[in-house]
Amino acid sequence: MIPAVARAQEDSSAIDDVRGARHLHLGPLYFGPLFLLKELGVDSNVFNDPATPRTDFTLTVTPKTTVWMPVARRALLTTIVSTDLVWYAKYATERSNNPEASVRAETYLRRLTLFAEGSYLNSRQRNSFDVDARVRHVDQAIAGGVRVRMTPRFSIDVGATSGRVTYVDGAEFKGQDLHQALNHTSEGASLAIRHRLTPLTAVVVKMNASRDRFPAAAFKDTDSVSVMPGVEFKPRALISGSAYVGVRRFTPKSADVPGYTGPVARLSLSYTMFGATSFGASWIRDLGYSYDAREPYYVGNSVGASIRQAMGSHFDVLLSSDRHQYAYRRLLPQSGVSETPVALPLPDGSASDTWNHTASLGYRVGHLGRIGAGVSYWRRRSTSAAVGNFDNLRMQVMVTP
Repeated sequence: MIPAVARAQEDSSAIDDVRGARHLHLGPLYFGPLFLLKELGVDSNVFNDPATPRTDFTLTVTPKTTVWMPVARRALLTTIVSTDLVWYAKYATERSNNPEASVRAETYLRRLTLFAEGSYLNSRQRNSFDVDARVRHVDQAIAGGVRVRMTPRFSIDVGATSGRVTYVDGAEFKGQDLHQALNHTSEGASLAIRHRLTPLTAVVVKMNASRDRFPAAAFKDTDSVSVMPGVEFKPRALISGSAYVGVRRFTPKSADVPGYTGPVARLSLSYTMFGATSFGASWIRDLGYSYDAREPYYVGNSVGASIRQAMGSHFDVLLSSDRHQYAYRRLLPQSGVSETPVALPLPDGSASDTWNHTASLGYRVGHLGRIGAGVSYWRRRSTSAAVGNFDNLRMQVMVTP
């Protein structure tokens, strides 16, 4: 009986965290309101136009609320609601309201943890470096599963997901109909094997199988399998975050689309030295779908590094640099969809390289967050004339947690 109780306490510790934190409390509900100032300043290239950059004053604020409802020590319901309010002084077409919501329910039994969650995003912001236009799209997803605790240190997670991405009718970018090119559904199943080495460190192997279907672009239909071993570190560990590196096999249903078998990664780690200097590193390598019918998908590789130096108890300096590379895969020569001459290199297509350098001076106000003022410089270079190059300098003020 003792090990079973210990495992139940471990999974339900989230309830203790909610009740012990500084949240507003009303009956069985706990509230965590938050107000973010994501951007206040000048955007030197609103449309990422390589030929005629246009400058405007912009403001983005995000009211956000998290609501927790614990049920004894047996269940926890978490709801998060937020919206990005984007305003441009001159170009009214770029203003938008982008609501987002998610719900997650967990039930803690003796050896089992049952969970179900759903998410909804209705956004007009750019969601990748592939499409520069701000176009309205709706992302919906549901998931559910169970965690089985075999021993106090060893557990297995089994889950299933279903999602949908929908662009509004009439949405276009560079002559391509995004509603036809990018609307798709996704279904998947996942398995995660987790072994806790210490109270702060775990070794995990994640396996995922998925299928993507495009109603108006069936040649993009794809089945995919990935295996990603990795490690997880809790926030109190010397190194915090997680790191996964593995292999993904991407198998298109159409013979016109080249397949892919290669490395994928998802890494986000941070380390604080002497309580004053923090180092961060990130790496995301995975596949994404392109709007261009001639180059159906790309291999994205994003790496980043940051350093934060505290100066006294309130001030700090933050420097970061990120690089985002997109390597596109072109349709094979026999394809009837492609208009590209067979003489061009195949299956490799165009490539783009985007850098983002950021520097800011911040002031932390107790538990309210960080007020930062700085600059952000974006630079893209592409081998495709259709994609184009651009430079963008932003001077901004931000308020973050």
